[in-house]
Amino acid sequence: MTKIELPKVKIKSPDMNEKRLSELYRIMPDLFDSEGQLDETQLRSLFPSDQTIRMEKFRFEWVGKQESKYRSFTSSLSTLVADEQRSVNFEKTKNLFVEGDNLEVMKLLQTTYFEQVKCIYIDPPYNTGTDFIYQDNFVEEKKAYWQKTGTVKEGVKLVALTETNGRRHSKWLNMMQSRLYAARNLLRQDGAIIIHIDENEGHRLRMLLEEVFGDTNFLGEIIWDKRNPKGDSGKVSYQHESVLIFAKNIMQFREQNQLTVPKRNAVMMLKKASHYFSMVGKKITRPRMEEALAILGIEETEEHQEIYTLEDANHDYQKWLKDQGQSISGGEAAYKFIDDQGKVYREVSMAWPNSQPAPRDYLIPLTHPLVGKPCPVPSKGWRNPPQTMKKLLDRDQIVFGEDETTQPRRKYLLEENMTENLASLLYYGSSDEAKLKKMGIHFDHPKPVEVAKRLMMGFLDHGDIVMDFFAGSGTTGHAIMEMNSEYHKDIRFILIQIPETINGSHGAFKAGYKTVSNLCIDRLKKVGENFLEHASIFLDVGFRVYHLTESYFPENKFKPNPSKSPQENRSDFKKYLESLSQARLFNDDEFLNVITEISLKNGYGLFYTLHKLDEDFVENSVYQLTGNDKDTLLCLDLDLKEETVNNFVDHYSDHQLILSADGLDSGDNWILRKTFGDCITVV
Repeated sequence: MTKIELPKVKIKSPDMNEKRLSELYRIMPDLFDSEGQLDETQLRSLFPSDQTIRMEKFRFEWVGKQESKYRSFTSSLSTLVADEQRSVNFEKTKNLFVEGDNLEVMKLLQTTYFEQVKCIYIDPPYNTGTDFIYQDNFVEEKKAYWQKTGTVKEGVKLVALTETNGRRHSKWLNMMQSRLYAARNLLRQDGAIIIHIDENEGHRLRMLLEEVFGDTNFLGEIIWDKRNPKGDSGKVSYQHESVLIFAKNIMQFREQNQLTVPKRNAVMMLKKASHYFSMVGKKITRPRMEEALAILGIEETEEHQEIYTLEDANHDYQKWLKDQGQSISGGEAAYKFIDDQGKVYREVSMAWPNSQPAPRDYLIPLTHPLVGKPCPVPSKGWRNPPQTMKKLLDRDQIVFGEDETTQPRRKYLLEENMTENLASLLYYGSSDEAKLKKMGIHFDHPKPVEVAKRLMMGFLDHGDIVMDFFAGSGTTGHAIMEMNSEYHKDIRFILIQIPETINGSHGAFKAGYKTVSNLCIDRLKKVGENFLEHASIFLDVGFRVYHLTESYFPENKFKPNPSKSPQENRSDFKKYLESLSQARLFNDDEFLNVITEISLKNGYGLFYTLHKLDEDFVENSVYQLTGNDKDTLLCLDLDLKEETVNNFVDHYSDHQLILSADGLDSGDNWILRKTFGDCITVV
């Protein structure tokens, strides 16, 4: 590894530029200690050496930690290529599906999507002790790990070596750390990350997230009770998963988010109550009377009917709520009354909540509207001042008893309280396997769509972007489509999935799917088709598919061969440079892929437009590239003609230029450098 010498850093110099320090903290808070001081050790860890690696100990340290962190900030030598055949509505959709290693993909998205993603929602591979498919090259073999950590010295084992030891955890943490740092750069300042995890690495992931995002940005942990305990003999039988949630910047998060979610059954409850209330005042035959008449063979007449009352409506509505069981939470089930206006409400105490006594005017009694006598006042007084109590009375939001002996209570209308706080407990034991099989999708233990929706709802609004870089079977994309349909939003998704091979014994393999990414794409297509059949509004159920491949500009790929002499390596490097000119002679099939790479890596994104300027430029092929609300002129020709250069200078001097290195060096093009300066990008 190349050693990089850093200048000595004066950590507390009074001459340090505060603005620059503030910006550094915003971008990389992990370089500062708990008191906000720049930590020289963390700064130097960005440039690891053999010495720093040898010094790694367990303080929440693990082998490969510094190199893993360093790798998350290195440039990618890959690119993304569009796959229109596997895409849906390629030209108009705003959604992305990228097939490839998620670390490399997120590096490529940095320029375009830096601080653009509102919510990251992932269900990473859990560390069960088996190998997983993200084989980053800094993950070590067992022998190297044991020797580096001192577990083996001169061939002698010093401790028992089992798969529960550090290597298993280090491997998983290295994989996660590099990806979390890369993902953090993509999050908006008011964004958040939501991560599922089980008991194997839950506590370590929490510590890792505190390092990456800062412990002050911890928003909470949700326990998902899956209602199905694991049958692990001799240990606690787990029936839950943890969901860890961190903000990018908790101050900005709080300014932009309330962290509330829609009450899951509120709409259904209002509809059911409306049905019962619509019957009030009508004549009906009671169910028991209908049964008796049927048994006796007597024809039903008006004599057998009774007036359906508001009391009847409340009785039937409350019976229906009870019949729903645990599917309606306690908070929702409290809205069990229907008033004389057909409004659904719950009753809440209006007693003064504090230990200190209320002001004297908070003890004024309320007069019962029917009997005209004062009602009991709570021992400490009312919760609200007299002016507020009057407003509640005027709006019919206070509930009185049959007479003055009952203490009045506050009426909360369901229609005014359709959301609730995101709670730390989530009960959901159903599975989507049967539903997916009906669609022809076979995937073992898919994450339930309903769980994904409940967890993401409080973080998203119209136009936001969600990213899932462990996309799996596509639950996140499915959930976003449902949310857009139900709440008429336009939330976009970015899904990333490595083309993991499906085991031959898996039901998905038998159904014809060779990779998880193919299964995910097919699921999204089928879900989208289903929504389009029933949608009454426009829904973006399309997605562009891209896959990871080698860069079309391989300048940085040459590596000296250690077995060759310096003279041989220099000769090889010269031949390599000569080959690059030929590599720039792209054929028609490659041209758009090259443009995509240029656009992606220069911040114009994947949703760019390309327009050839035939009328203005005759001697060379010049294009206008537009994306992300900016544009540039682009020419990849190896030889820029004099007429083209003059046209650039005379008519486009206020534009950005993207030129090939050969084109810029052709002829006497000093005038381009003089005119455009830093506005020229060389590829």
